[in-house]
Amino acid sequence: MIKALLAILLSILSIPIIGVIMLFDFAPNIPVDTYVYVPTSTLLAEQVQANVSSIQSGEIEIQLEEQFINQFLFSTFVEQVNPSYNPGSDCTEDSCAYLLVNEVEGNSVALTGIWVRLFDDVISVNVGLRSLNVPFQTKVRLDFSVTDNANVFEIEYSRLQLGNIPLPAFIIRPIVNLLIEQANIVSSFSEGGFLLDLEQLSLKVDKQAFIASSLEPEAALFASLIVEEELIRFMVDGDSSRLVLFVDVDKLYSNREVKTYSGNQETVFTNLLIDVLGSVDFNFTEGFTLSNNDYYISEDGLNEILTAQFAELGLGGLIDSEFAELLFGFEPLWIDLDGSNATLVVPLKFMGNLVPIELHMSTIPSNSDLVFEVERITIGRDAQKNVNQYITIEGDRVESLLSQVALGGPFVFEPGSRILRVPVRVFDDAIRELRSELTVKRLAIEDGQLLLEIDLA
Repeated sequence: MIKALLAILLSILSIPIIGVIMLFDFAPNIPVDTYVYVPTSTLLAEQVQANVSSIQSGEIEIQLEEQFINQFLFSTFVEQVNPSYNPGSDCTEDSCAYLLVNEVEGNSVALTGIWVRLFDDVISVNVGLRSLNVPFQTKVRLDFSVTDNANVFEIEYSRLQLGNIPLPAFIIRPIVNLLIEQANIVSSFSEGGFLLDLEQLSLKVDKQAFIASSLEPEAALFASLIVEEELIRFMVDGDSSRLVLFVDVDKLYSNREVKTYSGNQETVFTNLLIDVLGSVDFNFTEGFTLSNNDYYISEDGLNEILTAQFAELGLGGLIDSEFAELLFGFEPLWIDLDGSNATLVVPLKFMGNLVPIELHMSTIPSNSDLVFEVERITIGRDAQKNVNQYITIEGDRVESLLSQVALGGPFVFEPGSRILRVPVRVFDDAIRELRSELTVKRLAIEDGQLLLEIDLA
């Protein structure tokens, strides 16, 4: 790097003397006077805490100030490059005054520092250089334009300035290519959604691919919805000298009421048993029979059972991190019945805000099991929102999402389909624990209630 920069210097020294003067840059070097070494782990922890505490209703805003970025760079250099680096002190040794010192063509060239400036949609990387044999110092400034599209985030080289002289791209790129050749490194790199092209000095990030490679597979699909719905925005704010990441979560949050139940399924099954036993008849010809085979559990009764079945519902590996466990949680799920249709509501909580995931289902006739077909999935829906204000998942995406979900409890997803099944044996086992001579033969949804067809075993 230093050799290449010196090559630029030497090539330009042949221009008139006024050009040489313009190469000098007497501006201050990296503003280390404001920095005191802080471990990078501490800096990151403080930054995470600051951004988490600043999460506001409807929008998550993560800000990285220019001062923090440079502080982090400074601490990183101390930890990984030069432990003695402390140019803001009164040190007289090269080891603390400069980040690196190299001998180039018999001349000692020092790297005084690297720091960042932020302008509107531009990240400016500054490299300070000083010749120790002759009184000469300058600054190399590399500007990178930042573009944030719906699916791709891009940082691309836009300008090089040496001292006060702006240089066109055709000067810097051959030097970069020479460095690539001499260092015997690949000119492009692609992995995890990142595409780094050294020849073009550009970095592209495919948001979908990056999310898929960064999170647990089960969570990646949920996270990719944020990208598809264009809820993520990134900008470089020159006025406040900050990198700003916005996650607009208005579509995810909902003000709908969370239904809660005690989970007292024993009472529900006991009352059902009382109804069944009340219809037992006896005659000498047929013995014991049931005068009625159809019995109903109300929507509330069914939710009491679901609450008990899902008492331990958690993230289930969707997001594998202790930090995520602090941010996310679940309330007990419930089901809304309407005629022969049903909506299963999974109430995810994010920082105390409700994010309801709803599976809108219709029933499919069956001889035994209760069978649903998931027609669509919504996230963040409530009565005050129109269809454009929450997320709707339809078509093949429903199957893709269901293939990565495992609710457990009485629900079974059939792989590669939209079918959600509740095996009749779940209720049959519960009834048989109370009275072994009874058996549940069929489940169905009728008139907003759960129908159980019961007979004597």
